[in-house]
Amino acid sequence: MSDVQINVSDMIAAAKAESPSDFQTAFNSIIIDKVAAALEAKRQEVAQNYFNTSAEQSAEDQEENTDENIEANTDVNDGSEENGEASTNVAG
Repeated sequence: MSDVQINVSDMIAAAKAESPSDFQTAFNSIIIDKVAAALEAKRQEVAQNYFNTSAEQSAEDQEENTDENIEANTDVNDGSEENGEASTNVAG
């Protein structure tokens, strides 16, 4: 951002004085400041969303892995009975 504060009134004064280079300098300064502020705000928004999404995604991945492990263990237990290896229950 610029060291010198230029505002819209400077831009209007340059237009009234018919000084195109001063007008352009004031206009460019104002636009640069606005774009830089908007860009910084968007940068922060994207960073915040990225880190929140990463944390949520990580939690979902862990939950899916747990569900897959449970399903895999269930399939293994079910498969042993299909192969004639049924467990025997001893009633007491």
